[in-house]
Amino acid sequence: MLKSISFFLALSLLLALTSCGGSSKPAAHSEATQQNPRFTSGEAPADPDTSADTLLASDETGADEQTIYDQNNIKVTYLGYDPNGNWGPEIQLYVENNSEKEYLVQVRNFLVNGIPVAPQLSIRFYSGESGPAPLIILRTGLSSNNISAVESVEFSFYFMESSTVVNVIESDIITLNID
Repeated sequence: MLKSISFFLALSLLLALTSCGGSSKPAAHSEATQQNPRFTSGEAPADPDTSADTLLASDETGADEQTIYDQNNIKVTYLGYDPNGNWGPEIQLYVENNSEKEYLVQVRNFLVNGIPVAPQLSIRFYSGESGPAPLIILRTGLSSNNISAVESVEFSFYFMESSTVVNVIESDIITLNID
């Protein structure tokens, strides 16, 4: 009996591993860009002048785009807010990596309405690439903190060099007020 249970457990583990497997050969930089629709070769969205530390956001389509970070040859533009994302509300961002390095983009110190909530954002951008980077506020984090509406978010960006995963750049705290 124990042998048959062990056999079926090992068999299910083997099937699970083979179904999730892929090529161990890393894709070339140009292949990754051609196969991944999130990357664009065109210009980033236009950015109006933003001098305030706190930015106003809107959940309507066609919201004004605002540059929320532009240093070290990395530019992040706020495109809008989508309260109906698949995993929870999404803050729509567009990242341009004009540096010579490959960066992993993440957020830290994330607050929703002044309450710490775990966000979801971890995207790699190769040198010279740009594309969308949705910052997801997980619905489970909102419900466990009894947050029914997102009024404001506060966070800082972490840009880590992908090859070493060393914290290279941390932005100042960014605040977005969601209307």
